[in-house]
Amino acid sequence: MAGADFIKTSTGKSYYATLPVSWSVTRAIREYAQATGMAVGFKPAGGIRTAKQSLEWLSLMKRSSADSWLKAELFRFGASGMLADIERQLEHQATGAIRRIIAIRLLRGEDPDSMTRQTRRSE
Repeated sequence: MAGADFIKTSTGKSYYATLPVSWSVTRAIREYAQATGMAVGFKPAGGIRTAKQSLEWLSLMKRSSADSWLKAELFRFGASGMLADIERQLEHQATGAIRRIIAIRLLRGEDPDSMTRQTRRSE
């Protein structure tokens, strides 16, 4: 029997899935699992840029499906853009301060995510 392991939203190139649309998708996934006994995972992607945003998605999954969907086998983020935010938060937690260069870029109104990618390439 053919099937899918995950249903993934748009990657955000021009449009990405919103929480209300994803609510409908996750409800359909749950109903499919109840009807067939086959659980299909959900992978939101595109537009998720911060760890704080990821909490909204975790909450959506918990409310629309169940706690059993809050594990890697059934729920993942397709959010490479969130990596820079997580790195900044981990560094802030470890050192008590954000790297000076990131802070300066933020004050200038520049995109710290693009700077972080450039810094990683040059290191």
